[in-house]
Amino acid sequence: MASKSGPRSSPPAQRLTATLSWLGLFLFLLLAGQGCGNKQSDRAFARGMDAGRRHDYDLAIAEFTEAIRLNLNNSPAYYQRANAYRHKNDWDRAIADYNEAIRLKSGYVDAYNNRGFAYVQEGDYARAIADFNMAIRLGRTNAVAYNNLARLLAVCPDANFRNGKKAVEIATGACVLSEWKTPDWIDTLAAACAEAGDFDNAVKWENKYLESDYLKSNPSNDTLEKARQRLSLYEQKMPYHEEKP
Repeated sequence: MASKSGPRSSPPAQRLTATLSWLGLFLFLLLAGQGCGNKQSDRAFARGMDAGRRHDYDLAIAEFTEAIRLNLNNSPAYYQRANAYRHKNDWDRAIADYNEAIRLKSGYVDAYNNRGFAYVQEGDYARAIADFNMAIRLGRTNAVAYNNLARLLAVCPDANFRNGKKAVEIATGACVLSEWKTPDWIDTLAAACAEAGDFDNAVKWENKYLESDYLKSNPSNDTLEKARQRLSLYEQKMPYHEEKP
Protein backbone atom coordinates (compact mmCIF):
# COMPACT_ATOMS: atom_id res chain seq x y z
CA MET A 1 0.00 0.00 0.00
CA ALA A 2 1.38 3.35 -0.96
CA SER A 3 2.06 5.73 1.89
CA LYS A 4 0.05 8.92 2.11
CA SER A 5 1.94 12.01 1.08
CA GLY A 6 2.29 15.17 3.10
CA PRO A 7 3.58 16.00 6.58
CA ARG A 8 2.18 14.16 9.57
CA SER A 9 1.97 15.38 13.15
CA SER A 10 3.27 12.98 15.73
CA PRO A 11 0.78 11.79 18.38
CA PRO A 12 2.65 13.58 21.21
CA ALA A 13 2.33 16.88 19.36
CA GLN A 14 -1.37 16.32 18.81
CA ARG A 15 -1.91 15.59 22.49
CA LEU A 16 0.05 18.67 23.52
CA THR A 17 -2.06 20.92 21.29
CA ALA A 18 -5.26 19.47 22.70
CA THR A 19 -4.03 19.87 26.28
CA LEU A 20 -3.15 23.51 25.78
CA SER A 21 -6.51 24.22 24.20
CA TRP A 22 -8.47 22.73 27.10
CA LEU A 23 -6.13 24.39 29.59
CA GLY A 24 -6.78 27.79 28.03
CA LEU A 25 -10.53 27.25 28.20
CA PHE A 26 -10.28 26.10 31.82
CA LEU A 27 -8.25 29.17 32.82
CA PHE A 28 -10.67 31.49 31.04
CA LEU A 29 -13.66 29.96 32.83
CA LEU A 30 -11.82 30.01 36.16
CA LEU A 31 -10.90 33.68 35.86
CA ALA A 32 -14.40 34.56 34.73
CA GLY A 33 -15.81 32.72 37.74
CA GLN A 34 -13.42 34.51 40.08
CA GLY A 35 -14.49 37.85 38.68
CA CYS A 36 -18.13 36.99 39.27
CA GLY A 37 -17.31 35.67 42.75
CA ASN A 38 -15.44 38.84 43.63
CA LYS A 39 -18.37 40.99 42.57
CA GLN A 40 -20.70 38.87 44.68
CA SER A 41 -18.22 39.13 47.54
CA ASP A 42 -18.19 42.91 47.20
CA ARG A 43 -21.98 43.00 47.34
CA ALA A 44 -22.03 40.84 50.48
CA PHE A 45 -19.38 43.10 52.00
CA ALA A 46 -21.51 46.18 51.27
CA ARG A 47 -24.51 44.53 52.92
CA GLY A 48 -22.35 43.73 55.94
CA MET A 49 -21.24 47.33 56.22
CA ASP A 50 -24.85 48.51 56.03
CA ALA A 51 -25.86 46.05 58.76
CA GLY A 52 -22.99 47.24 60.94
CA ARG A 53 -24.09 50.85 60.57
CA ARG A 54 -27.52 49.75 61.82
CA HIS A 55 -25.86 47.93 64.76
CA ASP A 56 -27.20 44.58 63.51
CA TYR A 57 -23.94 42.79 64.22
CA ASP A 58 -25.27 39.25 63.79
CA LEU A 59 -26.37 40.07 60.25
CA ALA A 60 -23.11 41.91 59.62
CA ILE A 61 -21.15 38.82 60.66
CA ALA A 62 -23.26 36.63 58.36
CA GLU A 63 -22.70 38.96 55.39
CA PHE A 64 -18.95 39.29 55.97
CA THR A 65 -18.74 35.51 56.31
CA GLU A 66 -20.42 35.21 52.90
CA ALA A 67 -18.02 37.78 51.46
CA ILE A 68 -15.10 35.71 52.75
CA ARG A 69 -16.58 32.46 51.37
CA LEU A 70 -16.76 34.04 47.93
CA ASN A 71 -13.27 35.56 48.17
CA LEU A 72 -10.91 33.96 50.67
CA ASN A 73 -8.42 36.82 50.22
CA ASN A 74 -10.90 39.51 51.23
CA SER A 75 -8.84 41.14 53.98
CA PRO A 76 -11.31 44.01 54.63
CA ALA A 77 -14.08 41.45 55.19
CA TYR A 78 -12.02 39.71 57.88
CA TYR A 79 -11.29 43.11 59.44
CA GLN A 80 -14.91 44.21 59.47
CA ARG A 81 -16.13 40.84 60.76
CA ALA A 82 -13.60 41.21 63.58
CA ASN A 83 -15.07 44.63 64.36
CA ALA A 84 -18.55 43.11 64.50
CA TYR A 85 -17.31 40.40 66.88
CA ARG A 86 -15.71 43.17 68.96
CA HIS A 87 -19.08 44.88 69.35
CA LYS A 88 -20.43 41.57 70.68
CA ASN A 89 -17.48 41.29 73.11
CA ASP A 90 -16.40 38.08 71.36
CA TRP A 91 -12.71 38.86 71.72
CA ASP A 92 -11.29 35.47 70.69
CA ARG A 93 -13.08 35.50 67.34
CA ALA A 94 -12.23 39.16 66.84
CA ILE A 95 -8.54 38.50 67.39
CA ALA A 96 -8.61 35.49 65.04
CA ASP A 97 -10.10 37.64 62.26
CA TYR A 98 -7.68 40.52 62.88
CA ASN A 99 -4.87 37.96 62.60
CA GLU A 100 -6.16 36.87 59.20
CA ALA A 101 -6.66 40.45 57.99
CA ILE A 102 -3.06 41.25 58.91
CA ARG A 103 -1.78 38.04 57.28
CA LEU A 104 -3.49 38.95 54.03
CA LYS A 105 -2.56 42.64 54.11
CA SER A 106 0.77 43.52 55.63
CA GLY A 107 0.88 46.93 57.23
CA TYR A 108 -2.85 46.95 58.07
CA VAL A 109 -2.67 49.80 60.60
CA ASP A 110 -6.29 49.72 61.75
CA ALA A 111 -6.20 45.95 62.22
CA TYR A 112 -3.13 46.23 64.45
CA ASN A 113 -4.76 49.00 66.46
CA ASN A 114 -8.06 47.18 66.91
CA ARG A 115 -6.36 43.88 67.71
CA GLY A 116 -4.46 45.76 70.41
CA PHE A 117 -7.78 46.96 71.82
CA ALA A 118 -9.04 43.35 71.85
CA TYR A 119 -5.90 42.20 73.65
CA VAL A 120 -6.54 44.86 76.32
CA GLN A 121 -9.99 43.39 76.90
CA GLU A 122 -8.42 39.96 77.36
CA GLY A 123 -5.82 41.33 79.78
CA ASP A 124 -2.95 40.54 77.41
CA TYR A 125 -1.24 43.90 77.91
CA ALA A 126 2.13 42.95 76.44
CA ARG A 127 0.58 42.04 73.09
CA ALA A 128 -1.66 45.11 73.22
CA ILE A 129 1.33 47.41 73.68
CA ALA A 130 3.19 45.65 70.85
CA ASP A 131 0.21 46.13 68.50
CA PHE A 132 -0.28 49.80 69.39
CA ASN A 133 3.42 50.42 68.83
CA MET A 134 3.23 48.67 65.46
CA ALA A 135 0.20 50.74 64.47
CA ILE A 136 2.11 53.91 65.37
CA ARG A 137 5.20 52.78 63.46
CA LEU A 138 3.15 51.97 60.36
CA GLY A 139 0.93 55.05 60.59
CA ARG A 140 2.81 57.96 62.07
CA THR A 141 -0.27 60.19 61.96
CA ASN A 142 -2.66 57.60 63.42
CA ALA A 143 -3.74 59.54 66.49
CA VAL A 144 -6.09 56.75 67.62
CA ALA A 145 -3.17 54.38 68.14
CA TYR A 146 -1.25 57.08 70.02
CA ASN A 147 -4.19 57.60 72.34
CA ASN A 148 -4.77 53.89 72.92
CA LEU A 149 -1.14 53.28 73.81
CA ALA A 150 -0.98 56.34 76.07
CA ARG A 151 -4.13 55.33 77.92
CA LEU A 152 -2.90 51.81 78.53
CA LEU A 153 0.44 53.09 79.81
CA ALA A 154 -1.39 55.51 82.11
CA VAL A 155 -4.26 53.47 83.57
CA CYS A 156 -3.35 49.80 82.99
CA PRO A 157 -4.64 47.57 85.83
CA ASP A 158 -1.23 45.88 85.91
CA ALA A 159 1.38 48.23 87.39
CA ASN A 160 4.12 46.40 85.48
CA PHE A 161 2.89 47.99 82.25
CA ARG A 162 2.32 51.55 83.47
CA ASN A 163 4.73 54.31 82.49
CA GLY A 164 3.52 57.82 83.31
CA LYS A 165 6.32 59.75 81.64
CA LYS A 166 5.98 57.88 78.36
CA ALA A 167 2.20 58.09 78.57
CA VAL A 168 2.36 61.90 78.80
CA GLU A 169 4.64 62.06 75.76
CA ILE A 170 2.42 59.84 73.65
CA ALA A 171 -0.88 61.36 74.85
CA THR A 172 0.45 64.82 74.00
CA GLY A 173 1.28 63.51 70.53
CA ALA A 174 -2.30 62.29 70.09
CA CYS A 175 -3.69 65.69 71.14
CA VAL A 176 -1.32 67.52 68.79
CA LEU A 177 -2.27 65.28 65.87
CA SER A 178 -5.96 65.98 66.56
CA GLU A 179 -5.25 69.70 67.04
CA TRP A 180 -6.57 69.36 70.61
CA LYS A 181 -10.11 68.86 69.26
CA THR A 182 -10.77 65.36 70.68
CA PRO A 183 -11.92 65.69 74.30
CA ASP A 184 -11.51 62.06 75.35
CA TRP A 185 -7.86 62.20 74.33
CA ILE A 186 -7.47 65.22 76.61
CA ASP A 187 -8.94 62.98 79.32
CA THR A 188 -6.19 60.46 78.50
CA LEU A 189 -3.59 63.19 78.87
CA ALA A 190 -5.02 64.05 82.31
CA ALA A 191 -4.69 60.41 83.39
CA ALA A 192 -1.14 60.28 82.01
CA CYS A 193 -0.14 63.44 83.91
CA ALA A 194 -1.55 61.96 87.12
CA GLU A 195 0.39 58.73 86.61
CA ALA A 196 3.53 60.81 86.07
CA GLY A 197 2.88 62.71 89.32
CA ASP A 198 1.99 65.99 87.61
CA PHE A 199 -1.32 66.50 89.38
CA ASP A 200 -1.65 70.22 88.58
CA ASN A 201 -1.81 69.44 84.87
CA ALA A 202 -3.96 66.38 85.54
CA VAL A 203 -6.56 68.65 87.18
CA LYS A 204 -6.20 71.20 84.40
CA TRP A 205 -6.81 68.72 81.59
CA GLU A 206 -9.61 66.87 83.37
CA ASN A 207 -11.43 70.17 83.89
CA LYS A 208 -10.92 70.90 80.19
CA TYR A 209 -12.48 67.54 79.41
CA LEU A 210 -15.44 68.22 81.70
CA GLU A 211 -16.02 71.56 79.97
CA SER A 212 -16.47 69.85 76.60
CA ASP A 213 -19.71 68.35 75.29
CA TYR A 214 -18.17 64.89 74.92
CA LEU A 215 -20.02 63.39 77.88
CA LYS A 216 -23.36 64.55 76.51
CA SER A 217 -22.75 63.22 73.00
CA ASN A 218 -21.04 59.97 74.08
CA PRO A 219 -22.83 58.83 77.25
CA SER A 220 -22.08 55.16 76.58
CA ASN A 221 -18.31 55.74 76.69
CA ASP A 222 -18.09 57.70 79.93
CA THR A 223 -20.28 59.44 82.49
CA LEU A 224 -20.16 62.76 84.28
CA GLU A 225 -20.00 60.92 87.60
CA LYS A 226 -16.93 58.90 86.58
CA ALA A 227 -15.17 61.95 85.20
CA ARG A 228 -15.77 63.86 88.43
CA GLN A 229 -14.44 60.89 90.40
CA ARG A 230 -11.24 61.00 88.36
CA LEU A 231 -10.96 64.74 88.94
CA SER A 232 -11.39 64.18 92.67
CA LEU A 233 -8.54 61.65 92.64
CA TYR A 234 -6.25 64.11 90.88
CA GLU A 235 -7.15 66.86 93.32
CA GLN A 236 -6.15 64.47 96.12
CA LYS A 237 -2.89 63.79 94.25
CA MET A 238 -3.84 60.23 93.38
CA PRO A 239 -3.67 58.61 89.93
CA TYR A 240 -6.55 56.82 88.27
CA HIS A 241 -6.20 53.14 87.31
CA GLU A 242 -8.75 50.96 85.56
CA GLU A 243 -9.86 47.59 86.86
CA LYS A 244 -9.17 44.34 85.03
CA PRO A 245 -11.83 43.44 82.44
